[in-house]
Amino acid sequence: MFQLNDISRKQAFLSHLIISFVIFLITLYFIVFHWYPQPFFEIDGGWQGIRLIAAVDIVLGPLLTLIIFKPGKPGLKNDLAIIAVIQFTALFSGIYVVQNERPVAKVFYDGIMNIVTGYDMRDRNISEKDLEKYRIAGAITIYLDLPENYASFSKLNIEAIKKKEPLYLNTSLYKTLDKDVIQKMRAFSIDIERYLKDKYSQKEIELFQKFLDKHNASVNDFLYIALKARFKFSIAVLDPDTFKFIGVIPGVKMPSENDFNEYIKFDLLRKEGIKQFLKEKALHSKKQM
Repeated sequence: MFQLNDISRKQAFLSHLIISFVIFLITLYFIVFHWYPQPFFEIDGGWQGIRLIAAVDIVLGPLLTLIIFKPGKPGLKNDLAIIAVIQFTALFSGIYVVQNERPVAKVFYDGIMNIVTGYDMRDRNISEKDLEKYRIAGAITIYLDLPENYASFSKLNIEAIKKKEPLYLNTSLYKTLDKDVIQKMRAFSIDIERYLKDKYSQKEIELFQKFLDKHNASVNDFLYIALKARFKFSIAVLDPDTFKFIGVIPGVKMPSENDFNEYIKFDLLRKEGIKQFLKEKALHSKKQM
């Protein structure tokens, strides 16, 4: 019959390490292929999730076993049971965090695709089932339906600032994509050839060409929309008709705020609204004088 006294500290450590590694591989599968598929694995927390799970699964449990285990030690079974409880509590807590922090949708707000997480939606009582109505071309993509009137837009912004949350998390403004919405979104496509020529080297231009060759496409076959995730700002490549997500341009970041006006028709309605708002404000001031 198997006895703890029959194995050495090294054998106990290696056995625990192997079991933990198998559990890690199973979790890794879900992270890479289900919760954080590319490109979100790289830009929105996949690597961070793996490091967290590795720390609590591969490192914590086996390390405690290596420290505690001693053949013949009184109460060794209880010590190992405590280690198992600590490891699995930490592991399941880590899995819960990683699974709930996964990207669940992209919200289009004034020219930028913003990634929202499971936590973001849960905190606003939006379930995964609720999000399904926004699914288009295999992905959940939401349009933030902002008012064209600047005064109304400004009011929404002030409310968001008071709540200390981004405006794109205002779920009352969420709208499904239709032909009219997609037409509006197309206006925010980045002039990618000019942007790469102005801001990047030949290396990035060649990587972009390889991307196009991989998809047997030319530059005008796609839309290029800014994509803002938690750990990296990228440029999403989309089908112009369906808004199907094709990928991200390798090694290229979305334009900075100061560059948006240069490379896309950024915030056109809002700017026209500001002009009108200031004009109306000036007329109102004259009347009061």
